[in-house]
Amino acid sequence: ELHISNCSEMEEVIVKDADVSVEEDKEKESDGKTNKEILVLPRLKSLILSGLPCLKGFSLGKEDFSFPLLDTLSISRCPAITTFTKGNSATPQLKEIETHFGSFYAAGEKDINSLIKIKQQ
Repeated sequence: ELHISNCSEMEEVIVKDADVSVEEDKEKESDGKTNKEILVLPRLKSLILSGLPCLKGFSLGKEDFSFPLLDTLSISRCPAITTFTKGNSATPQLKEIETHFGSFYAAGEKDINSLIKIKQQ
């Protein structure tokens, strides 16, 4: 579980931890550019972000993320959040997202960003 709360100046969560592994996407993009990195948090099951008034997102870099075991995501009192990650976020086990603007069924959603953007409109 990762619980971050009451950090009034935090704008994003920077992931630099031994539990994070980086996998390279072996498929080359259509323009032939280098492989894209995927940051994997293999054991994270619960992520709680609360009381972070300046938080704009979990990660504002272009990396893709994989959260293979994440089943609980709670975002509350984070009024500045506009996106979860700028890259894609794979969350195959996520069932529900709890936010200050309601709880949302997330099963079947390909990307957390789409839920955050839709629900803020």
